[in-house]
Parts: sequence; structure tokens; C-alpha cells
Amino acid sequence: MSKICDYNLYLVISEEYGLGRSAVEIAKFAISGGVDIIQMREKSKARDELVKLACELSNLCEEKRVIFIVNDDPLIAKESGASGVHLGQEDMLKYSITRARNILGKGKIIGVSTHSLAQLNRANEEDVDYIAYGPIFPTKTKEYFLGAKDIKEVLRIAKKPVFFIGGINLSNLDEILKEGAKNITVIRGIIQAEDIIGRARSFKDRLIREKDKMDDILTIGGREINNRLFIGTGKFSSYELMRNVLECAEPDVVTVALRRVDFGSKTENILGYVPKKCIIMPNTSGARNAREAVRIARLAKASGAGNWIKIEVIQDNKYLLPDNIETLKATEILVKEGFVALPYMSPDLSIAKRLVDAGAAAIMPLGSPIGSNRGIKTRELVDIMVQEIKVPIIVDAGLGRPSDACECMEIGCAAVLVNTAIAIANDPANMAKAFKEAVIAGRRAYLAGLSSTRICATPSSPLTGFLRT
Repeated sequence: MSKICDYNLYLVISEEYGLGRSAVEIAKFAISGGVDIIQMREKSKARDELVKLACELSNLCEEKRVIFIVNDDPLIAKESGASGVHLGQEDMLKYSITRARNILGKGKIIGVSTHSLAQLNRANEEDVDYIAYGPIFPTKTKEYFLGAKDIKEVLRIAKKPVFFIGGINLSNLDEILKEGAKNITVIRGIIQAEDIIGRARSFKDRLIREKDKMDDILTIGGREINNRLFIGTGKFSSYELMRNVLECAEPDVVTVALRRVDFGSKTENILGYVPKKCIIMPNTSGARNAREAVRIARLAKASGAGNWIKIEVIQDNKYLLPDNIETLKATEILVKEGFVALPYMSPDLSIAKRLVDAGAAAIMPLGSPIGSNRGIKTRELVDIMVQEIKVPIIVDAGLGRPSDACECMEIGCAAVLVNTAIAIANDPANMAKAFKEAVIAGRRAYLAGLSSTRICATPSSPLTGFLRT
């Protein structure tokens, strides 16, 4: 049995809607366009015709490694060698899930239609492999539709893969994808197209792009990072304000200075104000050389703060620029001791390469001096590092505006770390949200592919074909 996974394009075939084309012809075109699952739904054919057609489609789908499902009838599914059967609510009056399973056996797929959350909950407890939910949009065969409003709730409670069905076409596809839909079932939207291959490919390409976007998860030290905005915990006027900011921005990674962590206090330990889901990354703030940085890192780990460490070694008291050489020494030692090391450094390609060789999990070049809010003044150097360094590049320090964070993400940085610009804002919680949204926008722009800049103008409309008198 082929596995039902995410981002499947499921096509229901009926010659009734096929513009005179046979079911086999439609299936061949659809498979060429990237359809993953084909269901035969023919209401007007005699049983012997259905068995013959099901056998043809089953052989075709087996050859092309596409899942083939028979609608309504598990006996025809068994006779034709189909991958499985799909049962509607009315079909189950004749063939219960238990009876269908007994007919088909454990190796076959059973899908079931649901039209409400109550039916979905019942299907969760049945021996089925996937659940269809709909109709989402208006159709010619149903007098009602459910809309996209419950998609998130459906996905939250579903214990099986869910295929959304009903009136789905290219013009409304984004509406359900943005709600989290991963599997879709299409009927007329594909089989009524003049170019079935092209239409199916358009649907499949859109699903692939969505999968790529959803798969765009940052991994550092074996941990998955969904929120690419890291937040520092210094300079907040109170721990309560800091907690409010963290709850609003929902960061996955939070940095703390070890000197601000009082493990013996039950009331004023900063860690008590950090959401439990966050990865705590102590920094070695205050270290003036590698020896001191290593000592601080060891103290943090021994105190229960985990093995993530932001290595920060600074001797310069005026500009607070990191000492790259001492940072490299500390990285070499701490990586060997099992730390997930993220060194903060002045952008320098050769040092960055040596940090990677030493085992750094990510590199954190500064954008501008700490607390300056001057933005990414080191852009050209950071851009080079993004192109040449194979571990994540996370811009740290100096980002003063959400647009600065967006700019970092647009050039391909993996994440940004922000503290001062959020902590000293008039409304830190809203500023944190703004930075979070800017990071998302910048990453999306990077993945979409920014167009190149030009010195000369290029027209966006044709310069020919003006009205003549």
C-alpha cells in the first residue's frame, strides 16, 4: 500500500465532467500533470463496466506508482486490485468501515467523507487511513458548503491525514492553504480543463511551493527553529514586561546573560519569566578573553541552563566590538566539551571559516555596534558570509528597526537577534510583533527570489500600441 502523506493532489474522475474524454484518458493526462491519487467515481455505469474500468485504471496507476481508489464499493476495489476504497456517509449504511476492512484486508487504504466536526471526530476513532472534509466551497452537487473557517480546527483535532474537498480551484486554493491545508481533492477544477496536464501541474506546483515553504525550518544543534527572531532579555524595565514581550513574539530562542540568572532565587530568577518552550541560550557577556568565556559557559551548563551558548568576548569598552581571535579560541574549547556554540563576531570571512572548522553551530556577525540601533552597516560583509559559509548566519547587534531585520532576511540570513530596539521602544510588545512580522516578510521575499536592481528604467507596460488619431 502506498503511504498517504502530506501535500497530495487527489483527483476524483468522472466521465460525466470530462468534456467527452474517457476516464482512462483523463487519468493519463492527470498523472502526467503530477496527480498523486486518483479516485474512480462513476455513478451511471453498470457493475460489469465499473469492474472493467477499475481494472484498467488500477493497472495504469500501479504502473505509474499512483494510488488508485474506488468510490463506494470495496468489492470492486478488491476485484480490480485497487489501492483502496472511499466511503461516503451514505455508503457506510451498506458497507461499514469494519465490513470494508474485512473485505479489503489490512494492506489496503480506506478513506471516509465527513461534513462536520462531529463526523470528523467519529472518523478519528475508525479504522480508516484518511478523512475527506467538505465541501469547503459551493459546488453544483451540494446544497451547502462549510467554508474555510474551520480548517485549522479540523487539522488540530484530526488524527488521520485530511483531504479538503468541494469547489476547490486555482482561484481559491490559497485561501485554504493559508489556513494550513496540506492535502486537497479536486474534481471539476482539473477534469473540465481543456489542458488537464497543465491544470494538474498548476495545482501540484502550488502544493510543492507550499511544502517548500512549510519545510523551511531552521535547524541548529539538532533543534528545529520555527521563529527566526531570537530575542535578548537585557534592558527591559521589568521581568513582567519582558515576559509580555516574549509571549507576544513567541521566539524559539532567548538569550540571557549568566550574571542576571539567580538560580537560588524563587522570585527574581529571570528564567522564571521565560516561556518553557524557549531554548535558553546563555551568553558569555562580560568575558574579556577565551578563558573567561569558557568559565562562564561551564557555569551556565552546570547551573542547568543547557548546552547552548552564545560566545561573546569583548575587550573594547568604547565600541564593544568582539575579539575574534579570543572568540575562536573559546569556540574550539567549548565545542569539544559538547556545547552548541554560536559565536558573536565582527564580520570576517576567514575567521568565520575557522569558526565553522572549529564546530560552530551558527555564526553571529554584528550588524552595527551593540545597542546603537544603526541597522546593518556591515551588509556587504554579511552578504559575503551568507554566500560562503555553510552554517546559519544570524545577525546580532545594532538592528534598530523592523526594516533592518527584514533586510537581513532578504539577503539570506537564517535569523536575527534583537534586544535593545524592542526593550526600549515605547511599546515593546508591539515592537516585538513588528520585528517578528518583518522577519517573516524578509524570509518570504528571500525564498521568492528578489529581482535584480538596474541603473536604467525598464517599462512595466508596452511602449507600443498607443491610440492614434
